[in-house]
Amino acid sequence: MRRMTRGACSAALVAAALVALTAESDTIVLWDGQVIEGTVKDQGEAWQIETPTMIYAVAKTAVREIKRVGAETEGVGAAPASPRPEPPAAPAAETAPKAVAFTGKVGNTLPPAHLLREAEEAASRKTFGYARECLKQIVKFHPNSTEAVRARALLRDVPDEDGRLLLGFDTAAETQAQFVGGGRRREVTWINDPKVVPDGDGAARIVLQGGVHAKFPIPPQSFATLKSVSFWVWSEAPIVGMTGTTYIVLYTDDPRDFMQASFQIKGDGVWRMVKVDAGRFKKRTKNEGRRFTAIGFWNPSPELRDIIVDEIRVIEETPPVSQQRG
Repeated sequence: MRRMTRGACSAALVAAALVALTAESDTIVLWDGQVIEGTVKDQGEAWQIETPTMIYAVAKTAVREIKRVGAETEGVGAAPASPRPEPPAAPAAETAPKAVAFTGKVGNTLPPAHLLREAEEAASRKTFGYARECLKQIVKFHPNSTEAVRARALLRDVPDEDGRLLLGFDTAAETQAQFVGGGRRREVTWINDPKVVPDGDGAARIVLQGGVHAKFPIPPQSFATLKSVSFWVWSEAPIVGMTGTTYIVLYTDDPRDFMQASFQIKGDGVWRMVKVDAGRFKKRTKNEGRRFTAIGFWNPSPELRDIIVDEIRVIEETPPVSQQRG
């Protein structure tokens, strides 16, 4: 999910894409007869087809031929995927998998068990982008399935260029916070209005005032190789005072042992990514064997902080062993 503006799509960009794809479009033909027109790109284990309204990813084994603009038709034998013989006559349910649209603008075309299998196989081949998109489809279109439980866990583990996902706030359960300190205001609510949260399935609205912490549980981990923590934040509430300083905090089970780093809130009604380098976190103890079990936010000020937070991620030097859980 890319949210450098987190606003609605630019009309100019959409118009430009429509003109470009109308003038020059590749055609991809699947073994089950589906035809998709758009810009075709090689993504390793899958073909990506970009149309004016969405982006598809299709397993290469599902593709019969590709007709590129200004070039001769490519059979599967000419593509990096393994050649496939002509399919025997079979019922529609037995045909090759259909394309999967990854924008959520159309209904899902594959059952969750199939998507989960595709994701696990792609992850084992280190095709992480394809794996992530399959997992996101499960969570979005089959949120109450048993596969969705596994998909949410895998989404935390599959590498992402923006870092490993700690909290996505895509379910109300992820916004169940523990509060520490009295404070005049301490509220956390789940927001899933697409007008407020244009990407993903939800976010957390956090209202803190007067020396209160809001902690969200995470699987125990050491963060021994932590490089940075990032998250998206939005606020339109006017910031009282000069700095708008708030803290992001990594908590252990020992209330005296935690790490904190400050960040600034603009209060301008714009989604912004905040990135905090590991060196900015201040440790309260010298315990190097600590295990962090929660992440959250602290407002030590008597002034109000009313923010919406989404997608807390961490970037590490090397992937942690089994996410260092347990």
